[in-house]
This record gives sequence, structure tokens and C-alpha cells, in this order.
Amino acid sequence: MPIFLLSYDLNHEDGPPHYAGFAEAMQKLNVCRVLNNAALVHVNTDSARALIEHLRPFLEPEDRIFAVRVTPDNVFYLNAYPGTNDWVSQNLQIAQPEASDPGAS
Repeated sequence: MPIFLLSYDLNHEDGPPHYAGFAEAMQKLNVCRVLNNAALVHVNTDSARALIEHLRPFLEPEDRIFAVRVTPDNVFYLNAYPGTNDWVSQNLQIAQPEASDPGAS
């Protein structure tokens, strides 16, 4: 089962109360919230489009959503929310990779 990074801007003027359905749909997935509007999602589809289509009924036309597949060999983060390390270890089943210096030759 692949993992996607899902990022979203929910723009309805009523804010979070308007998105109770979206929040409920997200809770039913295997999700780890890593930033204010971003989550890692471990789902039973290989398609970012299918993931977004699953959540679309809970979104408004002015909302924005982006999904990209995460690969185990390409994960690194700094200061993510508590629980991220455990979730990544359990769901990617690898140790957190060491960062290399992008400026090193």
C-alpha cells in the first residue's frame, strides 16, 4: 500500500466547522498529520487521483488539494509534529534516512 503526501488549503469562510466531513473522511484513512495542512496518507490505491477523488465530495470549488506519492528511500523531515517518527517507521518500515548535503560534491 503506497503512501502519499497530501497537502490542502481549505478556503471556506466558515473555516474548520464547515469541513467536518473532510475531517471525518481523513480520520477513516491511515493518516499522520505532519504540518498544518499536510498529512502522510497510507492508502489502498496506487493513484493520487483516486485519493483526491475520494476526498472531493468534502471539498468546495475554491479549495486546493495536492497529492504526491512518497517513496521510502526519499523521506526526510525536520520538526514535524509529534508522532511522525513512529508513524513513518511503522508505515514505511524503514529507519529515517540520513540527509546528505545537497551542496557537497
